[in-house]
Amino acid sequence: MVVRAPFLALAHGSISALCHSLLLENLWELFSQDLLKSAWGLMLLVQDGSESELKEQIAARFAEQPPAQRKLFFEHLHFFPLTSLLFNELSNLNDTIAELNQRLGCEGNYLFYPSEDLSTYLRIIHTLGLSRPPEVKGFRRILIELPMQQEVAPLRSANRELQEIFREEQIYRRVPGLSQPLLNQLLGLRFGNGIFEPLWNHHHIQYVEITVGQKQLQTPLQSQLPSSFAPQIAPALFQILAILAMEPPVLSRENALRNEMLKVFLSLRELDPSELSEIALRGVLPTNSLSGNLSESLIQSLKETYLAQRVYIDNGRWAGTPFYLRAGLGLPLDCLELVVHFHPISTRLFPEESAEPSHNSLWIRLLPEFALNLSLNRHAGGHSQRLSPLSLYGAGLSLPTQPTLRASSQTLLLDCLAGNPALFLRDDSVETLEKYFEPLKKSWQRPGNAPYFYLPGFWGPAEAESLFEDLHCRWRLPGQPAPEEDGF
Repeated sequence: MVVRAPFLALAHGSISALCHSLLLENLWELFSQDLLKSAWGLMLLVQDGSESELKEQIAARFAEQPPAQRKLFFEHLHFFPLTSLLFNELSNLNDTIAELNQRLGCEGNYLFYPSEDLSTYLRIIHTLGLSRPPEVKGFRRILIELPMQQEVAPLRSANRELQEIFREEQIYRRVPGLSQPLLNQLLGLRFGNGIFEPLWNHHHIQYVEITVGQKQLQTPLQSQLPSSFAPQIAPALFQILAILAMEPPVLSRENALRNEMLKVFLSLRELDPSELSEIALRGVLPTNSLSGNLSESLIQSLKETYLAQRVYIDNGRWAGTPFYLRAGLGLPLDCLELVVHFHPISTRLFPEESAEPSHNSLWIRLLPEFALNLSLNRHAGGHSQRLSPLSLYGAGLSLPTQPTLRASSQTLLLDCLAGNPALFLRDDSVETLEKYFEPLKKSWQRPGNAPYFYLPGFWGPAEAESLFEDLHCRWRLPGQPAPEEDGF
């Protein structure tokens, strides 16, 4: 997918926030892959420093990139210092934006990006009258990085501010993790196979696992590590959960998909404060294991790098079926894997079975490449009365995907520029999820509720196995479809 419509992106914030913004990184990645086919520009509205300071920091950030490519990229960057926000300054800004739009041929297409201080940026946009949508030429969209708020009340306040200036269809709230290719694969598997629909419920499925792993703590262009990984990855985990668990959308339009996802979010069983320690935990990498890999300031800022949780969806399809979700940094590999475990059956026909045979399961790997494995049982052969595992395994399928989780932010930016909102959360979904997580966040803020430690290269804290106590099982090892000798 390439960007063919011209656009002018306007990012606002401090020097540090702009220099390390995900938008700047995404535009570099898309530019270096030659995916920006039309005229474009990025205007950086600096609120706390000079143009020269910001240029120096951006140049340092991209210092290791090819000089010729870096020079061409910098030609698309434009700077405007905002210090007083007085009439003359805003008038000059308005004239500069209009001149850039005409000179670059952006056709009135504006993408707004607040790297921090949303309220101030919205006042600037409103004062300049830049949010006027469709009746004027060009699109006007605002890209919001989630989570921007950690509490429900300020989140609702921020949503009200946004909706005073922008219509909901102009607001694109981005969460890391999912992309359009991944969404298409999930939807294709979930709703493109008639054999699944009659089995896709609590009558046939015992439990489901979802694992999102990231091996690296940083990418080459990411100089800041999120101190709280759990709140950042949780929305993506629950988006995946919603796609797996939702009812078939009655229409193909984006809102139909998001409506069904919202129904799943509304059906999440409320978190009981007295049971939080039994159904959710967080982990953190010990600081001594990170020495030499990260700066001391980044190490000391870490709060959590791992999240595991048991979730229930209280509706007719999934009543009583547990979903086990986990995500972490510093894990053995980059992965996005799902495992659907079906209920065991009686083995009275096979009395020689010394233990329970392998349960039927469907293993799906979406990252770093697509693969799946269906685990079955068959008669062991001969005159025995026992079962033998059988695996139907497929890998290396020529399906589009992304190599890492972080690459999803690029494709989401492409979706935003193309006006495809399917994977961006609406205000109702964001508020529902924040309300759901609020008891958990409050619990983690209390003294004595520290995260568990785990080492880099391991699949999180050993204590995460305790989430399975009711089922007497454990996490499936990612990256291991376990095709048996009798496999295809």
